[in-house]
Amino acid sequence: MPRPTAIDAARQFRQQLANDEAQAAQRMAIIYNRIFTDLQGDIAKLSIDIAAMESPTRGAIMKLARMQAIQQQVKEQVTRFGGKIQNEVTIVQSQAIQAGIDNAIKLMEVSLPPLPDDIRRQITASFARLPADAVEAAAGLTGQDSPLNERLSDLYGEYVAEQVSNHITDGIAKGDNPRTIAARLEKNVLNGLGSGLTSALTTVRTAQIKSYQLANHATYAANDNIVKGWVWHAELGTACLACTSMHGTIHTLDETLDGHHNCRCSPVPQTITYEDLGLDIPETVEPIQTGEDWFNSQPASVQREMMGPGMYEAWQGGKFEFGQLSATYDDPVYGTLRREATLGELTE
Repeated sequence: MPRPTAIDAARQFRQQLANDEAQAAQRMAIIYNRIFTDLQGDIAKLSIDIAAMESPTRGAIMKLARMQAIQQQVKEQVTRFGGKIQNEVTIVQSQAIQAGIDNAIKLMEVSLPPLPDDIRRQITASFARLPADAVEAAAGLTGQDSPLNERLSDLYGEYVAEQVSNHITDGIAKGDNPRTIAARLEKNVLNGLGSGLTSALTTVRTAQIKSYQLANHATYAANDNIVKGWVWHAELGTACLACTSMHGTIHTLDETLDGHHNCRCSPVPQTITYEDLGLDIPETVEPIQTGEDWFNSQPASVQREMMGPGMYEAWQGGKFEFGQLSATYDDPVYGTLRREATLGELTE
């Protein structure tokens, strides 16, 4: 049976993280669905009020007492839901940090070159394992005063209430019978609430992934006698262009993986070599293929689909280099993150 590689292990750990995320998403979706269920009676009554109006304009709907009541109910319930998100973030961060530490140790083990058992045991026994609470504190993502908690508490209910109102009023194009209006309202309110749930899921997912990655990095840095740096690893074929362009790039231990929100990339450790150990043995570790080399090996149809016609033509015309596809931006919670560069940025 072939020895598993660090890439195999990273993919396995990424799937485990996705499974944890799916469970968190299910818990939040169940809670969030109750908000919509609680609103259904008011929505049905609102549709009757609107049907009775001669010309249900946006302005007239906004003045309806029942509409204002729905707005207030959404604001209050979603604000309370914000507390549930904070609790969920605490849970997934704690789990992700512990998993990040455990998996970093495993990744270091499988990244070592093939060695006699006694030497391998000696090296792995020296690994420094950081306490999870120390990593959590260093990450700065938890606590009442953390930027993440402030972001969760800041006008979350008001934001979703506004989205719900917009979906209700923008969805009224003509005066139909109450049943048709009720069906349209239910659909549009669900869409409005869905924007809040999508935002909540993104918040929790990103907090989980960033905590996991930061725990990886902290563990690597604590073992700098074994780990020399790390390599950016993306899931090529499904990763965005920004992450594809970063795939295979080599980084020092004082750098962290600054992917975008929801980024699933992994920092794969670069461990000591035979030469570092003073052994006269040919190296056997193959370098990770770069994202650019992988992209260049794809058929033109795949390249065009990933880039889009305009960007593809500009790239073919030599208007920009592949490495420019990854642009940075400042996030109020996580600091510098990456995103796909726009065509305008690439060709200006």
